[in-house]
Amino acid sequence: MGLGHPTLRPGGWTRLGLFPGSPLSHSPPGPGLPARPPLSPSPQPGWLEPGTLPEEPWACRPTGLGAPTKLWVTVRRCRATMLSLKLPQLLRVHQVPRVFWEDGIMSGYRRPTSSARDCVLSSFQMTNETVNIWTHFLPTWYFVWRLLALAGGPGFRAEPYHRPLLVFLLPACLYPFASCCAHTFSSMSPRARHICYFLDYGALSLYSLGCAFPYAAYSMPASWLHSRLHQLFVPAAALNSFLCTGLSCYSRFPELESPALSKVLRTTAFAYPFLFDNLPLFYRLGLCWDRGPSCGQEALSADHSYHLLCALLTGFLFASHLPERLAPGRFDYIGPGSRRRGQTTRENPSLSFHSA
Repeated sequence: MGLGHPTLRPGGWTRLGLFPGSPLSHSPPGPGLPARPPLSPSPQPGWLEPGTLPEEPWACRPTGLGAPTKLWVTVRRCRATMLSLKLPQLLRVHQVPRVFWEDGIMSGYRRPTSSARDCVLSSFQMTNETVNIWTHFLPTWYFVWRLLALAGGPGFRAEPYHRPLLVFLLPACLYPFASCCAHTFSSMSPRARHICYFLDYGALSLYSLGCAFPYAAYSMPASWLHSRLHQLFVPAAALNSFLCTGLSCYSRFPELESPALSKVLRTTAFAYPFLFDNLPLFYRLGLCWDRGPSCGQEALSADHSYHLLCALLTGFLFASHLPERLAPGRFDYIGPGSRRRGQTTRENPSLSFHSA
């Protein structure tokens, strides 16, 4: 027998045990039963009028009385909370201060006074920084995984031969994460933008110093071993990192008045540590250019060659801002030179790791 309309039984009771005159029933009371008192026009305690939301959070807790209405109110509150988390509005280049402008990028800018929450939410929408954020964030965890996998191996920390590789992996994990944070929170204010990129430049210089350790330990040509250059290679790389961090940070100050000077200073600050750290590779490349297979152990590996190619491509894209300078507005989201610089430089730590 289904649970359809309840059938009245003797005494006014129904099959479900409810009498028609109860407040939960809409039927008239049975014979001999007192009339049901009229419902008060005002809502019962704990009930809300349709279309209203409670002011206190505790008011949404379901109770025995009015549970269906309580559930409806809770759903309405959750839906209102989800709708309030709207993605930030994007702006065009003429709507943001000049300090936020990028060459050839006409749209996809975030508000220059974004909150920290807006900055995080913007990483889940397509802005002119989204690709750059994720191409820094995801490789961070790849290098963290490689670091934990190697550090947990048998005898890794006890073997002195592995220590330069461990020193390299630490800044390789820090650099992409710092750059991800810089690109995520750089739209909070002009001051915050400068501070974020100062940290980004410092992490990049620290990564270049970390590269010097495996190069000095594993990639030095045989003729350079125990030479004065070999002994001073790491201290000179540390000095280069310190000086180039200051130079790259200083390059942001004349950015509005002299953009060409700012670009030259920043490119020099990025290129010089790379050229110095890769002196062993350039020497091997020049030494074995015409000798071919007869070069023996001095020959460059395929990983070394690919690493140099990606690094040179990175420098070209960063300095030229191609192709967005040729077609402004056509590469606002997936094509800016700084975005491809981020994608290409993600390859360099990986290739340096495999080369070591």
